Amino acid sequence: MVKLVNRAKMKVASGGAGTLTLGAACDGYQTFAASGVTNQNKLRYTITDGNDWEIGVGTYTASGTTLARAVTESSNSGNAITCGSSAEIFVTMAAEDFSGNAVPVFTGPPLTVLNLKNDGSTAVTLDARAYDESGIPVSYNWDAWLSGGATLYDSGSLPPQLASAPTINQATGVFSLVGSSNGVNEGTLNFRVKASDGVLTATHVSSLILEFGFDIENATYTSKSFAFGSNTSQITGMFMHANGSRCWVSGKSSDAVFQYDLSTNYDISTAAYNSVTQSVSSSSGNQPSSVCFSSNGSKMYVSDKASERATQHDLTTSWDISSFDTSATGHGDRLSFATEFSDCEGIALSTDDTKIYALSAAGTVYQYDMTTAGQLSTATYANKSKVVSETTSPMGVALNKVGTKMFIPCSGEDKVFQYNLSTAWDVGTAVYSNKSFDVSSQAAQPVDLRFSLDGNHMYVTHFSTDEVFQYDVAT
Repeated sequence: MVKLVNRAKMKVASGGAGTLTLGAACDGYQTFAASGVTNQNKLRYTITDGNDWEIGVGTYTASGTTLARAVTESSNSGNAITCGSSAEIFVTMAAEDFSGNAVPVFTGPPLTVLNLKNDGSTAVTLDARAYDESGIPVSYNWDAWLSGGATLYDSGSLPPQLASAPTINQATGVFSLVGSSNGVNEGTLNFRVKASDGVLTATHVSSLILEFGFDIENATYTSKSFAFGSNTSQITGMFMHANGSRCWVSGKSSDAVFQYDLSTNYDISTAAYNSVTQSVSSSSGNQPSSVCFSSNGSKMYVSDKASERATQHDLTTSWDISSFDTSATGHGDRLSFATEFSDCEGIALSTDDTKIYALSAAGTVYQYDMTTAGQLSTATYANKSKVVSETTSPMGVALNKVGTKMFIPCSGEDKVFQYNLSTAWDVGTAVYSNKSFDVSSQAAQPVDLRFSLDGNHMYVTHFSTDEVFQYDVAT
């Protein structure tokens, strides 16, 4: 296997017809070492010296800057030419490097989505092993970039999502990756693996996801809760403000949404009714099953079980339901689910407001895509769904903020079930993760759940007691 580099051309200091000692880089070029050639690399080279020329495979030795030659053809009847003071040598390719040479093939292929550990020390692995049909040894490398970013990262300039440079088993093609333990580095990284036979390179891009929270395996009850029954009974849903300063509950008995302020952000036990209520009986229906907001708080969405739809309400002041826009264009856009199912138990939105997910009482989550973000009138069924067969009583739906996990509270089992999505935001790729969390010690009949924006707090709504209980799910 020969190494290929760019713009590597040097003068020959000495050596005649034997091992050459290399001199300075030629004008406009760089030395072999500066181009990335390291000790004992094999190079396809060409030497020119006046009318004499030679092509071969050389072995580079960093100490002494020498190149041992194995000639393949030359102007000297295939023998080494005798290099004089004007000889120059450069790294190149020959015809045989292409003849019959195929690109390496991944045996996997590698995973398209991989969740990083976020403790700064525990590695996850990405199997990117590949083979060359001609039996040429394969070497591995990588680079990475953020979506929409202008920086290309590598081992010399690490992306923020990684705690250290990936280690690569060159014999097996397995990459070991350690995620950052710093929450500010949360995000998704495009990680490109490269498998090369020295001439041709196969590549594969995997999404590496670093996130904090959203792990119900580590959930613990915080002994914090709030009873909403003094304002409405039969609460069916709750939603938390992005900054944790406000929350809303939907009440079945009152056909309304109630607004509360939290004196301590994200602490549900500090909630206090701020005397703002908005009836939704004339617009959404008479059995509201959940409530949620757009990412900027300018729109509120209420699902209704009986009318099998979600209704959009535009707010003239974000995150304040007293500012309902009652104009014809700002009030009452609806998405009907009747073609796909009946009895809507809950809805959730993607963080970019382009997808809405609706849960049927029969236990299927349906995905709808919006061509205009947040606008229900542009939503159509995406022909993607997931049957949640682990329970007979699913009551709500929530997703993590990168769309790789889905959570379903179930009133019959008094549990929350977790599902993993192999393609972010594509509910058709959801599979049960074999993870669930029992909330029966707090109350029966969980009907809805939401997370704080950072995923560190989970809030479960219970129909039996009209309470919301708070759990820590930080990892």
